[in-house]
Amino acid sequence: MCQRDDEPLLDLASIHARVLAFLRAPAAREVFPSSDRVETRCEQEFVDSDGRLYRADRLLVDATRVVVIDFKTGHDSDEPAYIEQVRKYMRLAAQGFPGRAVEGRIAYVDLKDVRRVS
Repeated sequence: MCQRDDEPLLDLASIHARVLAFLRAPAAREVFPSSDRVETRCEQEFVDSDGRLYRADRLLVDATRVVVIDFKTGHDSDEPAYIEQVRKYMRLAAQGFPGRAVEGRIAYVDLKDVRRVS
């Protein structure tokens, strides 16, 4: 991110307000469940067969499924690339959690929206 002369690099008050607005939105319940039967893993690392390291923002793991979540800020103009990124994480999660259904989500913080990836 480039800084212009007339604006701060980080407007912490604005960031705080946007994150709180997302967390208060109904869509956020899907990526921040209240169930104690769901294990939450943040910054979950995966390594593919070529030795490349990937890091998913958040995983929700229970006995039957894994939900891969990637957070995005700004707009959804790069959504096709985001979808491919989450699909890659989903393939890696399927290998790491065999026998469990794997689902994907893109959580757009600024849009207060969570979209499913299949």
